[in-house]
Amino acid sequence: MSAPSHRLNIAFPFSQIKLEEPSKELAELAALFSDLVATMAEWVPEDRLEELQTRAQVLRDALR
Repeated sequence: MSAPSHRLNIAFPFSQIKLEEPSKELAELAALFSDLVATMAEWVPEDRLEELQTRAQVLRDALR
C-alpha cells in the first residue's frame, strides 16, 4: 500500500517580478479609509469594527 502524495506546482506566466513603492494617492486613500472606519466606530459597536479598524491601520501604516 502506498501513501498518497500531494504536490503543488506554481508556475508564473512571467519571468520577472517588479516591486514598486506605493503611490502617494494610494497612501492617501488608505489613510482616508482608516479615518472613515474610525468615524464609523462612533455609530457601530466596537466589537463589530475592531478587526476592520486594525486592518485599516495596518494598511495605512504599511503604505506610508
